[in-house]
Amino acid sequence: MSYVPILVDPVGAGDAFLAAMGHAIAEGQSWKAAASFGNAAAAVCCGKAGAVPVTLDEIAEHGQRVAAIRA
Repeated sequence: MSYVPILVDPVGAGDAFLAAMGHAIAEGQSWKAAASFGNAAAAVCCGKAGAVPVTLDEIAEHGQRVAAIRA
C-alpha cells in the first residue's frame, strides 16, 4: 500500500521543495533527509489551491502519514 496525495494545484511546489530542503540543510540534516523533507513539503503544497504557505506542522503530519503506511 502506498500513500498518494491528492493533487489540487502544483503551483508553488518547486518553491516549497527548495525552501524546505534549504531549511533542513540549515538545521544540519543529511542531503537525503533534506530531500525527503523537501518532497513532503511539495506534496503538501500540491494538496492546496494556489501558492499558499506550507507549515512545518503540515510537513510533519504528512511525514507521519507516510511513515504509518510504510510500517
